[in-house]
Amino acid sequence: MSSFVGLPSHPVVVSPQDPLNPLPDNLTESKTVSVWYRGQRTRLTPEDYVESALRAAPDVLVAPCDGQTPRDCSEKRLMKSAARSIEYLDVCLRLMEEKHSGRKTKTTMLLGAVEGGRSRRWRRWSAEKTAERAGELDGFLLDGFFLAEEDEEDLSAVAGLIRDGVAPVLPADKPRMLLGPCSPLAVVELVTAGVDLFDSSFAVSAAEKGHALTFPLTQDQSSSPGLWIDLNESSLYKNDFSPPLKDCACPCCQRHTRAYVCHLLATGELLGSVLLAAHNLHHWFAFFDHLRRSIREGGGDLQQMRERLREAASTNREEDH
Repeated sequence: MSSFVGLPSHPVVVSPQDPLNPLPDNLTESKTVSVWYRGQRTRLTPEDYVESALRAAPDVLVAPCDGQTPRDCSEKRLMKSAARSIEYLDVCLRLMEEKHSGRKTKTTMLLGAVEGGRSRRWRRWSAEKTAERAGELDGFLLDGFFLAEEDEEDLSAVAGLIRDGVAPVLPADKPRMLLGPCSPLAVVELVTAGVDLFDSSFAVSAAEKGHALTFPLTQDQSSSPGLWIDLNESSLYKNDFSPPLKDCACPCCQRHTRAYVCHLLATGELLGSVLLAAHNLHHWFAFFDHLRRSIREGGGDLQQMRERLREAASTNREEDH
C-alpha cells in the first residue's frame, strides 16, 4: 500500500478509527466494530475487520478495539470498553494464527489496544490483560484518552496516568503508540511518560485549518511567531511575500509565499491545503528528528524544549483573545 500511494519509505498503519475524525458517541456494539467509508457507517465483525485489513498488507495493524470512552463516560462503559477490547484481541490473535501459521511468517506488526478511558482501575486492568498476550504482539496502542487540545492540565493528567498506571505494566522492549492530534508540547510530555510512537495527524489537521506550523525546533528559533500562523487571516498575510516559515527547506517555503497560500485559501483552492500539508509534515518530521536526537543524548534539553513550546503556545492563545 505504501508504494501504491507514493510513500514507499513510510510505514502504513491500519486502525479501526481515523485519528482525525473520532467516531460519534454511542455507536459501539457488543459484536461489531464500526468503520466509516465515504461517510457511511459499516459494521464489521472482528473477523471481517482483520481479514479486510490484512488484504492491504499494512506494516502495522491495530487489533479491533472499543475506544469510545470520552471523559464523561460511566464506570460501566469503561469496564465494557476494556473487556470487549480484550475479547476482540483474542479473536484477532486466533484468526492470524489460523491464517498465517504463527507470527513468524508475517510481515505485519500487530498492536494490542490498552483501553479504560481515564480510570486508573480499568486502564491498569486493560494494560495487564494485554501484557499477558505480549508474546504474540509487536507493541501496544494507548487508546481512548480523548486528549483535550491546548489543555495543559488535562495533558498532565493523561501523562500521569500513562506514566504511573500503564507504562510500568507493559513490556519495556515493545513500542507504545498513541494516535490522534497531539500538539508538540503534548508529544514531549507523553514521550517522557513512556509513549514511543505518534502519527502525523496534528500536522495534517493544522493544514486543513489553514495553519502553517512555525513552532521553534531549537534555542536559536525561540523567537518564532507561535506554534502556527493562521494563513486564513487575509488582513495579515495577503501582502506578506515572505515564506510561511523563514529558513524552512520544504518545497512550499522554498517556492511560495504567505500571500500566495493566503490567496489559495481565500479562493477555496485545494492547492492551499496541499502546500500547507507539505510544509507542516516537513516541520513535524524535523521536530521528531530533534526529539530523537535529544533522547539519544540523554534527554537533557527536554525541559528547554518544553519551555520553548509553552512560550509558542502562549503566543497563539494571546492572538486568539
